[in-house]
Amino acid sequence: MENGTIIGGVRHQVKKEGNGFRFKALVEFPSILPNYMIQQHQLHLACEFGHWISDILND
Repeated sequence: MENGTIIGGVRHQVKKEGNGFRFKALVEFPSILPNYMIQQHQLHLACEFGHWISDILND
């Protein structure tokens, strides 16, 4: 936030491994966030990571 208060966190890791990859994702939201916003973010990540994973496997 503007005053420096941290209200969430994002940590994603993708690494090529053998014939596939290893993927770790973590997103932290404030507990007061409505469930529909979390579900919408899950859909966003599915789309975004789909592109990233395609690029990793095609590299």
